[in-house]
Amino acid sequence: MHRNQNPRRRTRRPCRFVVRRLWTLLALVSALAAPRANAFVPPWIATPGAESNATSRARVLASPNLGADPSQAENRDDFDVLRYQLTLYPDFADEALTGDVSITLRSLVNGLGYADLDLYDALTVYDVIQGNNHLGITHQNDVLRVVFATPLNQNGTISFTVRYGGKVAPAGFMGFDYKQSPAGNPVLATLSEPYYARSWWPCKDTPDDKAEMILSVLAPEGMFAASNGRLVGQVPIGSSTMFTWVESYPITTYNVSLAVADYVSWTEDYVSPGGESMTLEYHVFPEHETAARFDFGRTSQIMDYYAGLFGEYPFIEEKYGTAEFVWDGAMEHQTMTSYGDFFLTGDRFYERIIGHELSHQWWGNSLTATDWNDLWIHEGFATYCEGLWKEYLEGPQGMRDFLRPRSNACCGFIGPIVPPAKLFNDTVYNKAAWMLHMLRRLLGDGAFFDAARDLASRPDLQYGGITTEDVIQQFETSTSMPLRWFFDQWLYRDDRPTLDLQWSSTPSQWGALVTIRVDQVQDGAPYTFPLDLRIQTPEGDTDVELWMTSTSATTQAWVPSSPTGVLLDPDGWLLHFVPEDPQPTATPSPFRAARLLPNVPNPFNPRTSLRFELAHPGRVALRILDTRGRVVDVLDPGPLEAGQHGLEWDGRDADGHPVASGVYRVILEAEDGATPARPITLVR
Repeated sequence: MHRNQNPRRRTRRPCRFVVRRLWTLLALVSALAAPRANAFVPPWIATPGAESNATSRARVLASPNLGADPSQAENRDDFDVLRYQLTLYPDFADEALTGDVSITLRSLVNGLGYADLDLYDALTVYDVIQGNNHLGITHQNDVLRVVFATPLNQNGTISFTVRYGGKVAPAGFMGFDYKQSPAGNPVLATLSEPYYARSWWPCKDTPDDKAEMILSVLAPEGMFAASNGRLVGQVPIGSSTMFTWVESYPITTYNVSLAVADYVSWTEDYVSPGGESMTLEYHVFPEHETAARFDFGRTSQIMDYYAGLFGEYPFIEEKYGTAEFVWDGAMEHQTMTSYGDFFLTGDRFYERIIGHELSHQWWGNSLTATDWNDLWIHEGFATYCEGLWKEYLEGPQGMRDFLRPRSNACCGFIGPIVPPAKLFNDTVYNKAAWMLHMLRRLLGDGAFFDAARDLASRPDLQYGGITTEDVIQQFETSTSMPLRWFFDQWLYRDDRPTLDLQWSSTPSQWGALVTIRVDQVQDGAPYTFPLDLRIQTPEGDTDVELWMTSTSATTQAWVPSSPTGVLLDPDGWLLHFVPEDPQPTATPSPFRAARLLPNVPNPFNPRTSLRFELAHPGRVALRILDTRGRVVDVLDPGPLEAGQHGLEWDGRDADGHPVASGVYRVILEAEDGATPARPITLVR
C-alpha cells in the first residue's frame, strides 16, 4: 500500500541552499503583502457557506422519497422477524416453484393481531399453519396478511409456516429466474435487490429488518445449490439432493441468494491478517473453469487488502463464496457473491468487479442502509474500493485512471447523491466514490482510513442498519473535526465547481513571483474545498495549496525561474469542471473521448476493419461479443497514440476457430472509458 500521510502540500525544490532560503523569505513577505479575495478560514474552525449548504440540504431532504419501497404492508413497524426457514422445490420444466417458509417474529407493540408480509399476488398461498391451527389470511395487492389466533403482547413471539407456490416471473433485475448456461445447461438464480425477494418468497421485505436464515432447496441430479452462510446438509432424495444452508449472521431479505447449476466447485483455505481461518469457495460453469481459476486467483489478496483497511472480514466464522450465474453484472449476496458469466474472461480484465462485490461484505452486508435513499453507502464505498485495489496494484496513477472516466465530465451527474434521482444510477456509484476520494484528500490517508475502519467495525452498527447521518457523525468523531459542511455540499447538491484559472508572473533576480487567481463560475453557491496548484518551471515544479471558500481566491508564490505553466488539480483530487475557451473558432474542436467508428466493410466475410478514435494515448481493448454477451475475441494492440486507428478482425474466436454467421457486438475499452456497443454483421 502506498499512502501519502500529508497530501496537501508537496514541493520539489532545486538543491541550491542559499537561493532556497531567499525564496522562503520572499514567499513569507509576499504572503503578507499580497491582496486576497477573501480571508482564509479553515473549515474546521468555522463552517463556510453554512447558510447556503443548510438551505440546499433542507431543500433536497424535503423532495420526494424516490427510493421508497412500493410495499403496501401496513404494520411493518409493529414486529421484528427473528428467523426464516425456507424450503424450496423448484420445477425447472415448468419454471415454477413450490415452497414453505417458517417465520418466527417478535411483537414490538401490545395487541399485535396480524402481520403483513410481502408476497406477489402471482404466487398462491395454500395454507398458513401455527402448530395444529390454520391461521386466517388475506392475499391481495402483493401483501399477505396473516391473522393470529391470539394477539401478541409486546416482546411476545410467534412461529408459523406459509405454504405457497406457482409460476415465478422475473422481477426487477432478476428476481427468481430460470436460464441456460452458455453451454445450454439449466441454471436457476436469484437477485432480489432492492425489494424483490417478495417475488419468490413471503417475507418482511425491507432492508432494516435482518434475521437468521435457513434455506433448503431440492436440486435435480448432478446440480449443486449455492447459498448464504454454511452448508450444513447435503441429503440425497431419490435422484435429487436436498441442500441446506444456514446463515447465522443477521441477513436482510434482498441478500438471500440461491444459485443452482451443474457447477464445477473448488475451495481455498484462507487465513486472515488477524489469524482467523476460513474457506473461500467457488462454483462456476464447467465451460468457464479455466478462465475462472485465473480470474479469481487473487481473491484472497483482495480480501487481505480490504481487511487491512476496514478490519476483519465481517463473516469470518462462515465463508466467502462466489457462484457464477447468467447475467452481465454481479451481486454481493452475503457470503456468496453471484458473479455474471459476462465477467469471466480469463485475463482478469474485470478483477475490479471481484473487489467491488467483496468490499460490499463490509459496505452493504454487514452495514446495511436502512433506507434505499442511502444506497450511496453501499455503492459509493464499493466503487471507491475498486479504485483502491487499482491504486494498490498500480500506485496513485491507477486511482487517477480509475476515477477520470467516472467523473461524467461531459455533462455532470443527474441529481444529488441523497436522495438519488434514480436508484443505481451513476450518481450513487461514481459521484459518491468521488466524494470519498475528496474526503480522503481533505483528511489525509491516516485520518480517512482510520475513520472508515472505525465506522466499519462500530459495534452498534455492525450486522445492523446504517444511515447517512451515522457516516457523518462517525467521521466527525474519529477526526475530531466538524465535517457536515463537506458532506452537505457533496451529498445534497446536484452540481459541482466549475473553475477558471488565471495567472501571471513577475521576474526578478531571485526567480519569479507568480500570482494565481481561481474563480468558481458555476451557477449557485460557491463550494468550499482545498485546491492543489502546480507551478511548472524548467528547474522543477512547486506545489501550492489554495483554499476556496468563496467565488474567488488569489495566492502568490516564489519560484526559481520563469514559470512555463500552472496546473489546476494536477493529481486529480477534485470533482470539478474546467470551462472551455468561450471564443468561437472556425475549426472543429477535437474529440475528447474514445469513439468507436463504423467498421468497414459491413456486412463482411470473413474480415473487417474495426475503426476507432482515441482522444488520449494509452492502452485499449476491442471486445467482440456474441448475442448472449459472451466474449468471442479480444483484440489488444498494446499502447496506441491519440488519433484514428483500425484493427482487423478475421471472424475467428480467441482459439482461432471460425465463428458462425450472425450479428456481433464490439465494445472499445480505453483509459477514458468504454464506448457503447456497436453491432457488426458476419455473413458467410
